[in-house]
Amino acid sequence: MVDDLMFSDRPAKSPLSHAHAGLYPVLLEWRGVRIPSYQAMIYFGLTSCFVLLDFMSRAAGLDPFRCFAAAIVLASVGLIGARLSFVATHWKYYRQRPASIWRQEEGGAAIVGGLVISIVASPLILIPLNLPLGPFWDAAILGMLVWSMFGRLGCLLHGCCGGKPSGGFFSLHLPNHRGEWQHRVPTQLLELLLCGCILAAAAALWAYRPFPGALFLICLSIYGLGRAVLLPLRENYRRTNGSALYQGVAAACGLAALGALAMLWHANLTG
Repeated sequence: MVDDLMFSDRPAKSPLSHAHAGLYPVLLEWRGVRIPSYQAMIYFGLTSCFVLLDFMSRAAGLDPFRCFAAAIVLASVGLIGARLSFVATHWKYYRQRPASIWRQEEGGAAIVGGLVISIVASPLILIPLNLPLGPFWDAAILGMLVWSMFGRLGCLLHGCCGGKPSGGFFSLHLPNHRGEWQHRVPTQLLELLLCGCILAAAAALWAYRPFPGALFLICLSIYGLGRAVLLPLRENYRRTNGSALYQGVAAACGLAALGALAMLWHANLTG
């Protein structure tokens, strides 16, 4: 699965037909068994996310087992939603090849779409488990940021989500998904840095949350707006292939979270 790859539609090829080339696409190979770097990073990130959720749920006074069960379901919903979001923005290709929609070797996922779907679906999962939405998302957001950081590292190793060619001071000699090496904007590292900064700020603000859910909304607003700023730096950013849609959804998430934060904070102060 390659996160947020955005290609123009090509009638004869998969949107990810060149996704085998990259910086270090295979993490380990032994006796003919290959472990792709991206999938390995997603596994490490998801495992770290669940470990951190267990710790943070206890800190928030929540039942860690119920939080774990909810996280499993929400992660599954998010991954399915991310895949379907990618398929929707490449529907010209998948309409002619419906059997490819769930073909894992082709990859393709849009993390922003998965995030939105998991947030919208969360009341249906958390309420039956008697988990309050605000405290749960406050505890979960830190693990989600760690997961995203591992995902960005996976993108760097895989070569996907690469930046535009650049001769600027901050450019690095990196390959894209086709294995073409040149100086580029290191978009994967920039997004990793964004998540790392948000994670550090969230950890520092944990004890000073003004109301349940505030930490989640702060992180989501910064993440969404930050993603919207960084997306145009990617090499395959096009306004005609779903890129602008991803950017708009990310910005909308950030603005919606910022608006909700302002309203709830005001209500908390006046109430």
